[in-house]
Amino acid sequence: MSFGLRVVLIIGAAAMLSMVVIDIRRRKIRVNDSIFWVVIAGGFVLTALFPAIPSAISHLIGFQSPSNFVFLATIGILYVHGFNSDLKLSRLESKVEKLAQDSALK
Repeated sequence: MSFGLRVVLIIGAAAMLSMVVIDIRRRKIRVNDSIFWVVIAGGFVLTALFPAIPSAISHLIGFQSPSNFVFLATIGILYVHGFNSDLKLSRLESKVEKLAQDSALK
């Protein structure tokens, strides 16, 4: 993994952590929801500090470059997180709709 990618991962993790902390202080995000982003930032730092881990995994799976593996893993994790967020949103919309209907009937 190139030195430039490692620097970008560390800068990205620092930016992500600072945004999470700012949003927690402004009460825009709950602490439970921010844990995901803190874990992702920690993963970026670990990947940057120990590039042998993604290199070994990418070689084992058959990627030509460890950076391709890092990008694919990040996209996959964000895809799953987005899907879970959509599920939560759908459940909340159903609850709001049901509450509005119950309130209208009263």
